[in-house]
Amino acid sequence: MLTTHLTGGACRSERLVRDDVDRFSLLEHLRAELGPLLAYCVMDTHVHFVAEGAAEKLQPLADAALHAYARAFNRRHGRRGPLLRGRAAPLEKRDAVELARTIYYTHKNPLDTTPPLVKRPVDHEWSSARAFVGLARDRFADPARARRLMGDEVRRITIASPALADTRPVPAPRATPDTILAAAAAVLRVLPAECASARRSPALREARAVYVTLGRLESYTDRQLAPALGRSRQRTSELAEDPDFDAVRMARTLFIDPLLRATLRPVQAVQVGRSEALSLTSGP
Repeated sequence: MLTTHLTGGACRSERLVRDDVDRFSLLEHLRAELGPLLAYCVMDTHVHFVAEGAAEKLQPLADAALHAYARAFNRRHGRRGPLLRGRAAPLEKRDAVELARTIYYTHKNPLDTTPPLVKRPVDHEWSSARAFVGLARDRFADPARARRLMGDEVRRITIASPALADTRPVPAPRATPDTILAAAAAVLRVLPAECASARRSPALREARAVYVTLGRLESYTDRQLAPALGRSRQRTSELAEDPDFDAVRMARTLFIDPLLRATLRPVQAVQVGRSEALSLTSGP
């Protein structure tokens, strides 16, 4: 077994990402070149990611992904000049113990800043930590593959996480429709603004179904849920067909737990173009 921990970052005092569109774009570019990652963590100035394979093979692919992202970043923000501080830095891991320690370190990165950005690894939305504890369906990482590679050493990556919420109806809403939509989007790893757009993909269909199902459990009517999606009541009702109830529980957990709720960002007035990110939600 051979895996590699890679890092890439912005030069000088630049930020590698400025908003969620950038974060999605960065992860999409990495996935396009490297395939599903074993783990990752996106910070404001740099990114950590773990992939299966030798450094000799992975470093050129990581460089290609980061440079493609940098070009997209410059176009989107009307910026010129180099964004990256250099090539992706690789460090090979040759056994399950090293891999487990690396994944734990990657997820813990937001706690190692001064001051810490979060209290728990799962409180940082832009890492694969939530997928490892069953709080997200991650399109960018493959926790199942990582667990198989770690074997018994998977115990080394244990991190604190709240228990999943139930699916019982409640008599009064505990969150606004925009917050519920943001939670559904976070679980399915799509942008809330994309959920409210006319675009279609399997991930977006699932996120919309989770939103409507969870909104109903929180005592909202379909008429009340429709505006956040920019759809009619009838169309909103149709979106709730065959929801993923595990994802519903994940999304409910995100807005019930105070620390996780603080990470949710409702739909913003951001136009997401094809040139801004690499097929954020590709599909029919």
